[in-house]
Formats: sequence, structure tokens, C-alpha cells
Amino acid sequence: MRNPLTLFMAVAAFAVGLYFGLQRTPGPLPLRNATVLEPARAIAPFSLQSTRTTTLNNTALVNRWTIVFFGFTRCPDICPTTLQMLSDARKSLQNDLPSETLPDILLVSVDPARDTIEALQAYTTYFGDGVYGARAAEPELTEFTRDLGIVYQAIPLADDD
Repeated sequence: MRNPLTLFMAVAAFAVGLYFGLQRTPGPLPLRNATVLEPARAIAPFSLQSTRTTTLNNTALVNRWTIVFFGFTRCPDICPTTLQMLSDARKSLQNDLPSETLPDILLVSVDPARDTIEALQAYTTYFGDGVYGARAAEPELTEFTRDLGIVYQAIPLADDD
């Protein structure tokens, strides 16, 4: 991620907009301004290891809102702050929406070398119900992120952190 602050601001703006939009309208929001991808972006079949089930694939995301966040468990600032903000927004909707319609929050690790399923489970549990993690080894991770228009890059540091 070249500019983590920009990514954080975009995710924050989305979460705040989602929160207030769902607070003020009981049904679907009217479309005012949007970019509609016609046809919708196709996502090739994928299989990720998940902390919720053995595998996460295309069919697991059908008929349920899922906010997908890309990060890693050793991220010191942006990832925990964003996940907590998304979790708080989800919790604030609990009084207004049936539990089966609350969005899930999925952290997809972009550090598969260090983020094991166990590490993702311990990390995502901290953020509460509805938050879970997934991972994939290369090249599956690259293919999945490419289909979603996500770019990431590991930058090796001297202390292997």
C-alpha cells in the first residue's frame, strides 16, 4: 500500500456513510450518484482458508453483505483501527437490523507467510461478532486481489518485521 492514510480515509468514509445511510432509511437507499459497473465485475472462482469455515469461496458470499478489508495481523496502526471502526459500525446497526442482515467483516491477509489461520483467529476474535479472517498462499492471493482491483506489496525490512 503506497499511501495507507488514503486507504484508511476511504474505508472510514465508506463505513460512516453506511452507518448513517442505514440509520436514516428503513429500506434501500435511493441512487443519487454512483458508478455502476456494467456488467458487474466477475470474480473468478476462489478458495481461501477461513477462520469461520474450512474454506471460503464464491458461494459463501452470496446473499449476504460482506465488507472485505485487506490487511495483516502485524499491522500496527491502520488495520486494528479500521477493523475496530467497522466493528463499531456493525454493532451500532444491531438495534435496527435483524441479525441475519448485519454485514460480515472479512479481513483477508496480505501477509500469508506469517498470518496463519490460528493467528487470524486470535486477531479477528478481538474485534467481536461478525468479524472473521481468511488467507491464501501465492499465487491464489494475487489472483483473488487482482479480481477485486486490490494491489498490495510486501516490503522486506532489515529486522524481518
